[in-house]
Amino acid sequence: MEKETRQRLERLTQQARRLLEQEFREQLEGRYDILLDGRIPLTPGAHLSPRERVLWDKLVAAVAHKRSQGITAAAAVAAYLREAAFHTLNRFVALKMLEARKLVQACISRGEDSAGFKEFIALAPGLVALPDKGYRLYVETIFDEIAQEVRALFDRRDAATLLWPRRQALLDLLAALNDPEVASVWGEDETIGWVYQYFNGEDERRQMRAESQAPRNSRELAVRNQFFTPRYVVQFLTDNSLGLTWCEMRGGDTQLAHLDYLVKPEGGFEERAPKDPRDLRVLDPACGSGHFLLYAFDLLAGDPTRSFFGIYEEAWRAEAAAKSEVTGRTLKEDYGSELALRRAVPELILKHNLHGVDIDPRAAQIAGLALWMRAQRAYKDHKIAAQDRPPIGRTNIVTAEPMPGDRSMVAEFASTLRPQVLGELFQRMVEEMRLAGELGSLLKIERALQSAVAKAREQFLREQRESQKFLPGLDRPRNPQLEFDLSGVSDESFFDSAEERIVQALQQYAAGAPASLSVRRQLFAEDAAQGIAFIDLCRKHFDAVLMNPPFGYAPESFRPVIGERITDIDALFVSRGVELLEGHGRLGVITNRTQLMKPALADFRTEHLQSTSRMLVCADLGSGVLDALVETAAFVVERDRVADGAYFLNALGDRDKQASIRTAVGASQARPVDVQSFRAIPGNRFAHWIEPDLLNLFSKVPPLEKDCAVSFGLSTTDNFRFMRLRWELDPQVVVRFGQAASGWVPIAKGGEYSPYVGDIHLAVDWRQRGAALRAMPGAPIRNEHVYGKPGLTFTKRTASAFAPRVLPAGCIVEVNGPSIQFSRPSPARLFQVLGVLLSRVSSYLTE
Repeated sequence: MEKETRQRLERLTQQARRLLEQEFREQLEGRYDILLDGRIPLTPGAHLSPRERVLWDKLVAAVAHKRSQGITAAAAVAAYLREAAFHTLNRFVALKMLEARKLVQACISRGEDSAGFKEFIALAPGLVALPDKGYRLYVETIFDEIAQEVRALFDRRDAATLLWPRRQALLDLLAALNDPEVASVWGEDETIGWVYQYFNGEDERRQMRAESQAPRNSRELAVRNQFFTPRYVVQFLTDNSLGLTWCEMRGGDTQLAHLDYLVKPEGGFEERAPKDPRDLRVLDPACGSGHFLLYAFDLLAGDPTRSFFGIYEEAWRAEAAAKSEVTGRTLKEDYGSELALRRAVPELILKHNLHGVDIDPRAAQIAGLALWMRAQRAYKDHKIAAQDRPPIGRTNIVTAEPMPGDRSMVAEFASTLRPQVLGELFQRMVEEMRLAGELGSLLKIERALQSAVAKAREQFLREQRESQKFLPGLDRPRNPQLEFDLSGVSDESFFDSAEERIVQALQQYAAGAPASLSVRRQLFAEDAAQGIAFIDLCRKHFDAVLMNPPFGYAPESFRPVIGERITDIDALFVSRGVELLEGHGRLGVITNRTQLMKPALADFRTEHLQSTSRMLVCADLGSGVLDALVETAAFVVERDRVADGAYFLNALGDRDKQASIRTAVGASQARPVDVQSFRAIPGNRFAHWIEPDLLNLFSKVPPLEKDCAVSFGLSTTDNFRFMRLRWELDPQVVVRFGQAASGWVPIAKGGEYSPYVGDIHLAVDWRQRGAALRAMPGAPIRNEHVYGKPGLTFTKRTASAFAPRVLPAGCIVEVNGPSIQFSRPSPARLFQVLGVLLSRVSSYLTE
């Protein structure tokens, strides 16, 4: 989608958000007495009709449900308002997209003049007596029909659908959606993803970043990282993970060997044991609107309009095919004709192959809708009539969120489970899931649950052994200090199905809820079932993990779970993604480029890019890829990889990065680089552009640090108080360090580009040996032992080149103007090293 088109779509999205939030705000406060400050009356107002009283009960229950997550009353109302506006906008955007694909009859393009609505009222002419002539009922009927397959977005039982825009607001919304300026976007698969990103404006993101360097909660984490992944990056990562894996399973005999962005190994494709396509699993652990999963669908389903068969059809046509773990038979044994296969493939892909997780339920809704629409397009491409298409009941898109926070509901449900250990396991589950809404896929919930079940099983076996010491009828009474109450458990096999028993009990619990508590219990049961679906997904392993994870520092709330070793959230996602891979599975990620270069991530690179998992291919992209001020790199790593060679494509200085990567792949310009060779570079930086001969210098030539040391100096924390330009001072009060206890001393503080030599134009207050400075809190006087000594200095941060210069004797050094001191100091040595550091070779190696 072109930038100008995206800008029009952004304006539409923001306009619709303002319109809907204003409309629903007026309804909540003006009609239902639910105030934005969180105040809600104990009973519905007398002015409400019987129907509105029922609606009031549901609105209050929805707000209370959000409050149970630990937020204030005002925040709960604001969250509901935002969710209702977004949900409504998404549903109408979805209808526009479905209209463009002819999956529904024209229903909103001309509003009440739509052909579909005219047919509807012709069947029920009495509807014209309603205030809106029955238009709301018509649209909701369409929602109900679609909800049979896409429940997440269109289910009218969802609390976010309780409000409906009044007539003028609805007409304004339809007018905005039907604006000719955006008419071209509705046929694009990625439109719903851009709407998701643009719903939260850039002003809101800037404010969040200004208030806190790291996200403070799950919503901030989601909003700050809503950046759509360009299609060519998605293709590059998917082609070199899922695509390459299938090429190896087919020995190169596949149409996927000619994918646009597949980097072909120099020695040809390695051999890999084949799998039935139904056993290939793909995960996006931060799926957003599902862009990676949509392209993975393309590779699996194929495209008959381009005579591209796809993985399923190639496997069906193969003479020797693997049997499925699902059915124990090959595809051809299960589907006797191509027509039968093509009729089944879209549902098979969504049921078995594609999995996604997101902390934002809105993203999960959109991803599920996008995959459903892609499946419908596949049916259409294969000329499968609508009446012959099998219903797609669900997708494997899961929201990572805490288990229900309502403690009374948790205890009530747990008390209904039998045997009692199931209730104890459920409560353990709820406790472990408390950070799921922020950690998402990073939460290793499967380990915690496995540990709890294993402990219960171990206790059971221990009690079994102990009970054998007693005569029949004289069983030992239960010890109340034991961790679990295992009464009613008679067989070890019980623990194999403990989680499934809890799920079944949840479903029965929701179905049997009394009318007075049905909304509250339904919300509770749905959240708990979602949490268990998340646990089930985390217990799987995948052939390909693909993602554009959040960037930046992890929130403080992560610390108890993730520890202190890695603080970059995108690096944490790579580490977690590797854990979720099958043996020799592949992870593709677009991430902050610091993962290749940042010294603090040197150990991360050693562990995940050079050891148990190793880099396979990397496109070093730099800036201008995402709608964010961040430099990026896109790379693929393979778990349990043996070979050290990785293919690097350098697009750092290119304006058209897509063309650059495509050209490099097509011309086979990439050559493998031994990733182990980067260990010789200080900080284990992946400086892949260095020529081999120069790279070898890092291992052959001793580092300069053997003969010198870099020392950072003091930091005043208040330069206006403690520093002066030297010409502002009486020359008599400016003294060399060590010359006198009282005076102002010249200080090296970096400065402009000035190689070889530069003026020391500042002085620092060092009267009484810096007594005033020493009294300042947080103003450390570092490395005082180098003050006054001659050496070299440089500017710590600069947009220019590294430019060391002479540091005269008698100066103090500041944190931004470090000092280089030599173990064997002499004027000759100082100038020799200065000349070397400013040489072209040294500048190249420093870069």
